[in-house]
Amino acid sequence: PFSPAAGTGLSTHELNMPGCYKEVTDTSVVAMFKVKKGEKSAHLFDSDSEDLRILAWTTTPWTLPSNVALTVGPEIEYVKVRTFSPYTGNKVSLILAKARLGEFFPKENDALPFADYKLGDKKVPFNVVKTGIKGAQLVDIQYEQLLPSPEILTENVRENGFRVIAGDWVTTEDGTGVVHTAPYFG
Repeated sequence: PFSPAAGTGLSTHELNMPGCYKEVTDTSVVAMFKVKKGEKSAHLFDSDSEDLRILAWTTTPWTLPSNVALTVGPEIEYVKVRTFSPYTGNKVSLILAKARLGEFFPKENDALPFADYKLGDKKVPFNVVKTGIKGAQLVDIQYEQLLPSPEILTENVRENGFRVIAGDWVTTEDGTGVVHTAPYFG
């Protein structure tokens, strides 16, 4: 806790004073990270031309330029969904936690015909094409850097970054079951 006005940290006593704390609604973002085809990810691809992405959630979108990893729960079940990108209208396959599917893909859109979809439609068709993917099976999959940010490209990041890692703290209570990870921000 920090007071920008005073330029100092705040004590627990100050934080507990009446009127000092209030609930606020914060913006969250879901980003699509493009999976690189490789040995670790081959089991997820249905074709060489498939556009496969991992959906990751963050409540700190200003940290996206410093993303270096995506964290999954090793025991969480993930699914692969075939749908359209709402930004480009192109077909895309997405990975997210099975428990969060309904938050992003309403059940009634499962029956919509793909041939009828047009960019800008409010109802986007989808099909679940693969289930039973454990988070542990996603570990070490590499993906493309979301936003060019050469400042974070240290030798260690070049060699070990932009891959999926496991975290036992990842849940399916909010978001996609995949956490955008930017250690430069804590």
